Amino acid sequence: MADKKPKIAIVSLTDCEGCMFAILDQGVKFLELTKRLDIAEFHLIEDIEDTGSYDIAFIEGPPITKENFVCLKSLRARSKYVVALGNCAAEGGVNRMKDYDKKTCDLKHIYKDPKRIFNPKVQALDELIKVDFVVPGCPINGEEFIKFVYELLQGNIPKIPQRPVCYECQIRKIPCLLQKGEPCLGPIILGGCEAVCPNAGMICQGCRGPLKEIDPDFKKLLRKITTPKRIEELTEIYGIKDKVKDKLL
Repeated sequence: MADKKPKIAIVSLTDCEGCMFAILDQGVKFLELTKRLDIAEFHLIEDIEDTGSYDIAFIEGPPITKENFVCLKSLRARSKYVVALGNCAAEGGVNRMKDYDKKTCDLKHIYKDPKRIFNPKVQALDELIKVDFVVPGCPINGEEFIKFVYELLQGNIPKIPQRPVCYECQIRKIPCLLQKGEPCLGPIILGGCEAVCPNAGMICQGCRGPLKEIDPDFKKLLRKITTPKRIEELTEIYGIKDKVKDKLL
């Protein structure tokens, strides 16, 4: 009898599902991976909800609705490994900007009858449940996802090198935006994205989350380029403000 295939779920909470499409964009590589898996739940392939247990549950997006919270707790209870899929799950993502704005937190500025509106604080998955691993990015790097899944299937928690986005720029000979006077967060953000934003002339805004160790001198450099308010705004875009505020703000 053949060995039983590991059973996985790829589940969406409140998000744009961009990370799911990044997985499907891998095409043949993803199809090859599926030969080693029992994909019990992935609604972009088949809209069927499974209630059994999983070897790995990949969860995209933070919980916003009451149903999201129930789903999250259930997935944790039924899964050997839980993986936060992308920035929204790992950091709260762009949804978290709501919590930084006093007006949007006060529902009476938006809704005529706010009493009926469920408006929870936006939180990353690891603020609510145990998360075993994070696939960073917005969206994730599909090739990186495939690599990580193979490692997880072997029972290993993958390790992402603690190298900044600046490392990616250097090996690809991408002109430094900081040297051009742009407030790029590349020196403090986890690399692995192939520096797609700087390569397109856009500053890094931190979608892969901050490095574990941040150079304290970076704050001085950034303050020479831009204002504290602008730094605060940049760190709010992908929900990393709370993690870096002591080092940057």
